[in-house]
Amino acid sequence: LESFQRGEKLVETNSFFPIYVRANQGFNVAKVMQRMPSLKPFDGGSRLATVFASALVPRFLWPDKPESGGKFNMEYYAGRIIKGWSTNVGPLGEAYGSFGITGGIFYMGFLGAFLRFSYKKVFSLSSRIPLLVFWLPVLFYEITYSGENDTLQIMNSLVKSAFLIFLIYKAFPKVLVPPIQPL
Repeated sequence: LESFQRGEKLVETNSFFPIYVRANQGFNVAKVMQRMPSLKPFDGGSRLATVFASALVPRFLWPDKPESGGKFNMEYYAGRIIKGWSTNVGPLGEAYGSFGITGGIFYMGFLGAFLRFSYKKVFSLSSRIPLLVFWLPVLFYEITYSGENDTLQIMNSLVKSAFLIFLIYKAFPKVLVPPIQPL
C-alpha cells in the first residue's frame, strides 16, 4: 500500500514484494524452516498448547491471552516483524516450528483428525437434532476459510461457534428439536 502511495507501479519489485509475501504461504513456511532449529530450537508444542488453552478460556478470564493473526506467529516462528499488513505462517509453519518434520506431520494429522471428528460429531448429533445440519456453515466455514491463518483461529472459530449453538439449543430447545407429530 505504501508503495502505491509513493507512485510506484504494481510490476516494480518494491511494489510486488508485499503482495508476494502476503499471498505466498510457502514463502512464510520457508522462513520458519530457515529459522528453526538453526537460530531457534523447536518448542515441542508449548506455543500450540497455549493456543488450544486460549481457545477454551474466554478473554475476560484471561485478558492477555494470545490473539489470532500473523503478527505474533511471524515474529515467533519466522523471526519477522510485520507492520501495516497481515500474513501468517499457517498451521503447517506452526507444526514445523513446534515439532520439526516428523512431529509436524503427526501434528497436522492430529489437527485433521480432530476436525474430522468434530464434523462427524455434528452429523451424529443431527440424528437427534435434525436442524443442526443447517448450522454446518456457521461451524465450519471459518475453519475452511482460515486454514491458511493459524491454529488459534481454527480452534477459536470451532469452539465459539459450537458454544453459540449450544446456548441457542438450551435457550430455545423447541426451535431446534421440534416435537414429533404422530401420523
